[in-house]
Amino acid sequence: MKQLQILAVLASLFLTLAPISLFAQKEDLKTILKKKKEKVAQDISEQVPNPLALKPNWWSYFEGDSEVLDTKISKFLVYLEELQSTVRYERKATTSEYITRIKASLNALLEIKKTQSKTDLERTSFKESYTFDEIINLDRSLREIKSLKNAETPVFKDTLKATKALAHNIDTLNVVYRKLDTTSHEKLVAGLEIMASRLAWFVSTLKEPILNNQLKQLDVRINKLTNEIEHAQAGG
Repeated sequence: MKQLQILAVLASLFLTLAPISLFAQKEDLKTILKKKKEKVAQDISEQVPNPLALKPNWWSYFEGDSEVLDTKISKFLVYLEELQSTVRYERKATTSEYITRIKASLNALLEIKKTQSKTDLERTSFKESYTFDEIINLDRSLREIKSLKNAETPVFKDTLKATKALAHNIDTLNVVYRKLDTTSHEKLVAGLEIMASRLAWFVSTLKEPILNNQLKQLDVRINKLTNEIEHAQAGG
């Protein structure tokens, strides 16, 4: 009788705990499936752009800070090399041209990301008096900076023109690209050309504010030196 009572208690305890155990397993399964789904979504979002099937926002793959970008670029370049190995020898010249352009733009993009923003120039006060040699040196520095600005200004203007030209070219390339057969070699070449042009455009847009800021800094130095020379020639 005593043994039957013990068995009854154990059976009751099992029935009480079983739903809890099953519920816990169900919750764990939901968590696992959710994490797996999130991992798949993340993997898809980080897939390298395919020139044969470019998505509308494929260039977003190359966003992020320099460390993240470095990893993404390395992964993408491996993919390009694998893709190039599938191209017939007599057709490699064209694809190689665009791959070279893509690599150049990615290197430039990475360098821009790594560049730290420069602080403003220190505002130093003028001396009370200047020697003749010091005035000569100030004048020489002023001429050098003016010469540098004259050289950098056309570069900035050319960058602005290049950005506009590339944007127009990309629109034209996209229209042609959408009409090509997905599996054709022409589609691959067109996709690589779009990637080369779009990345070059991206780099160009990032260069614009940098070059513009450099010109502004040169203007600051020119004004400072001009005022200092006038101050020195007036006798301090």
